[in-house]
Amino acid sequence: MKATFLLIATALLIGAGFAVRAANANYAHTQAAQLAAAEANSDTTTKLNGLKQYVSTHSGSTITVQLTAAYDAAVRQAQTEAAVAAAPSSSLYAAAQAACAGHAISTVQAACNQAYIESHSPASSSTTNIVQPKLSDYTYHFIAPFLAFDLATLSWGIAFILILVLVVPVLRPAPYI
Repeated sequence: MKATFLLIATALLIGAGFAVRAANANYAHTQAAQLAAAEANSDTTTKLNGLKQYVSTHSGSTITVQLTAAYDAAVRQAQTEAAVAAAPSSSLYAAAQAACAGHAISTVQAACNQAYIESHSPASSSTTNIVQPKLSDYTYHFIAPFLAFDLATLSWGIAFILILVLVVPVLRPAPYI
């Protein structure tokens, strides 16, 4: 009777340990999904530090977080900066129109405009150095310990002790009488 109770309790504790680890992982994934959708700001940094702390103290919650919304915003900003740097100003277009106004044929005037813009534009887009953001700068990998002082490890520790209580009497040699 005692052995049956200990076996059932051991099985329940082992199952509870796995359930707690699954809950830890689910919570970490939920937080990572919320962080991925959030724009970059001080609140995001606070939540990211909170998730790092949670993962470091809860077993089974290893997670990789990609701040995709913040990365997409940084890419859009870099593309906007590149487009602004590459596009000639409207005053350059007006100056080209004025310089080429004497041509009567429209194709000749268009060629003249293009040549004027190319010769008078400040810098070509190939020499402009616009830094594109790296996805690795927006990716965080938090690794949870295999065993932490949490409910899952506590459940498994108690289950291990119950297994020892069941096995040790069996290993004891029988007395010689």
